[in-house]
Amino acid sequence: MGETANMSEYGGGDEGGCDAKEADAWPQTRRLSQKFLRTILFHEPFKSAPPQPRFRILCALFDEEIDFSYLDLANEVWLNKSRFKESIDLSSLKARFVVSLEGSVFENQITIQDARFGDELSARGSTFEGPFEADRLEVAKDVFLDQDATFKNSVRLVNARIGGSLTARRSTFEAPFSAENLVVDGHLFLGQGATFREGILLPGAKIS
Repeated sequence: MGETANMSEYGGGDEGGCDAKEADAWPQTRRLSQKFLRTILFHEPFKSAPPQPRFRILCALFDEEIDFSYLDLANEVWLNKSRFKESIDLSSLKARFVVSLEGSVFENQITIQDARFGDELSARGSTFEGPFEADRLEVAKDVFLDQDATFKNSVRLVNARIGGSLTARRSTFEAPFSAENLVVDGHLFLGQGATFREGILLPGAKIS
């Protein structure tokens, strides 16, 4: 626990690199299942040993749906530089600590509606090919959708609340960015090289 599991090094390593955009060339030795994630994140003895364990996985391939809806995530989780081929459902998830999806590619929809995050949510440098649905999301600290992240489908943060700042610097949004009634207690950064090809909807938004 606490160590980084780099799947490109599993079984002696492979030559596939760690760019999630090139995952079609990755071997099956990088494949991880929803059952594996559920076991290490939500079941004992893994869930609570050691206190506040950190789960860090790099360069993994997930080719089945992931459903963590209505669950209580008590650990810091990093799923970075990985490829997710099917949909992800985090609806009403309660995550107490940092959740990082940096540098990953999501081929289908990711749903984070009504989820509660006790720390920060980061998707820096990630690519979302399907919709990013986060209506009524609550994040206690910052949300990072920046550093060349690409959103090829719609992004929704309607009625979301962010306790820190929302950052989208240098990212590209190819479909509408809808954030009606968004509340941001910190700063909202939508400039510095960010591109919104179909506009930004912020009616009723409150930015502190």
